[in-house]
Amino acid sequence: MGNNNYICVMLKQAIRLALAGTLLLMCTYCANMRPPTGGPKDAYAPIVLASEPPNYTINFDADKIELKFNEFVAVSDVITEVFISPPLQNTPEVKTRGKSVIIYLEEELQDSTTYSIFFGKSIKDITEGNPIENYNYVFSTGDKIDSLSVIGEVINAFDLKPREDVLVMLYEDDNDSIPFDSLPFMVKPSYLTRTNTAGFFLINNLRGGDYMMFTLADINLSATYDGGDEEVGFLDSLISPVYYAQETVDTTLLDSLGISLQDTLASLLIDSLLVADTLSADTVDVRFYTLFMFHEVPDTIQKLLGADKPRRQVLRFIFRYPADDVMITPLTPVPNEWMHEEWNKGKDTLRYYILSDKVDTISLRIWQDTTVFDTVSYSLVEKEIPQRKKDMEEAQILRMFTNISNPFPYQDTLKLKTGYPFRAVDFSRFVLTAAEDTIEASFEIYDPAARMIRLNHKFKEQTLYTLFFPDSVLFDIMGKSNDSIEFRFNTNSYEDYGLYVIHAVNSSQYDQIAIQLMTENEKLIRQNIIRQEETISWDLLKPGKYIIKAFADLNHNRVWDTGDYLERRQPEPVVFFPGAIEVRAGWSFEEDWSIEFK
Repeated sequence: MGNNNYICVMLKQAIRLALAGTLLLMCTYCANMRPPTGGPKDAYAPIVLASEPPNYTINFDADKIELKFNEFVAVSDVITEVFISPPLQNTPEVKTRGKSVIIYLEEELQDSTTYSIFFGKSIKDITEGNPIENYNYVFSTGDKIDSLSVIGEVINAFDLKPREDVLVMLYEDDNDSIPFDSLPFMVKPSYLTRTNTAGFFLINNLRGGDYMMFTLADINLSATYDGGDEEVGFLDSLISPVYYAQETVDTTLLDSLGISLQDTLASLLIDSLLVADTLSADTVDVRFYTLFMFHEVPDTIQKLLGADKPRRQVLRFIFRYPADDVMITPLTPVPNEWMHEEWNKGKDTLRYYILSDKVDTISLRIWQDTTVFDTVSYSLVEKEIPQRKKDMEEAQILRMFTNISNPFPYQDTLKLKTGYPFRAVDFSRFVLTAAEDTIEASFEIYDPAARMIRLNHKFKEQTLYTLFFPDSVLFDIMGKSNDSIEFRFNTNSYEDYGLYVIHAVNSSQYDQIAIQLMTENEKLIRQNIIRQEETISWDLLKPGKYIIKAFADLNHNRVWDTGDYLERRQPEPVVFFPGAIEVRAGWSFEEDWSIEFK
């Protein structure tokens, strides 16, 4: 009940905005005269004066349609902007002739079927390129115009943002040779439309029956789902379009104002939705559909996407998926401990740092189980390039990278990194001081590739530290050594951070929920798992704005999982805490959140 009323309220607001734009357009056309030639810049869209056959013609049997405008027009982007519902096998030929646009229908139409031609932004005046947006021409090959409709929205399943300009498609179960679930892969839909900038859609002129609803980001303009990078979404059950009572429409007036029946239906929907404020949701037949769009996980076949030598003594292998079980076998003799390996965080990119200077050329076989992905060979001997003495000396200096900032977070771990693995390190000559006092500190190399150092020390708040090490205490596999280095930094204090406490209650039907704290750029900062009710304290937060997100962890793997169309599995439900939260230094905040999913 509450969700239905909420949907009604939100829908009323969206449609009111659309209607306000339409009314403003109508008033503009009625109250303003066109400027004469040579006057101000033309900012007006072309106006349809007439169409032949007339818009909303029944018993249609013509092989072409002519739209007559009040000025000279041009047509562009027919493939992407113009489409017909139900779709034809071939895009009609669209031409201009003076102040007219002519659409040639070159294939046989279905009997007793209502067709809608959407022109998007394809028709523009030739002077300033002002488009007549979303003009819609409707006709029927039968003795009536079908009058049922569906309305809804498409949103991204991961971040709940509206999806603009994606297809919404309806399929009838009328194909004896193709399984119903396979229709989006095999055939064009029975009806289709595109979403607007707010992700909303409205499909009119539908005949009665049950339909499968599907949404598609149609990258290759095929009006079929071709996998790959195309995003999809679907409803779990069939839908039935409904009838919204419509007044008699003067189509000549609509044409002259550049307004489609879709706009008129929007205004009538407002009257229907207003009833929801005084009647129970069960008595108001407003069916609003939400489709969640997602990328499917591609097939799970492992592939080697690339292998190269990005720089001296480094080989890189890039895989399609995490590749822990991929084997790389030398085919040429190599000494023991000839390389260090380093995986990236996602385990799909592997680097080999070649340790031995006795290997001139190397061949490697890359394989998994019985599949050989590739055999690669590399020369490890670099061409000598003449250099100035100064440049040669500079090239022998080992460069260090560090996470030190000023101020440095007192609770963090200080880290150092170099471009190649260390061959030798003398930690006994590292010196750490706090103010004027020398501190006994512990350093260690902590990564498998042996090129990262960390300092194991608990820093004090608001203290000046100095880290110093003299020259020639760090050596890498390339023979480089360091100059003397000194880092000076102050630590901050607990008062520089904020505390955020959220009392989270699982009010959904799901048994496990992941709650995430993210930056405004949606970088994950913290994650907690709850089952029923829990108080979560996020301490030591940097001042700034954050977003809180929750998802239903259906398979208890602690990561958000996408959907799968053929398995009829929806993406894991997502919800956001209303609005961003602001954390201030030295402040603590508490919120209550009853978590429910749409």
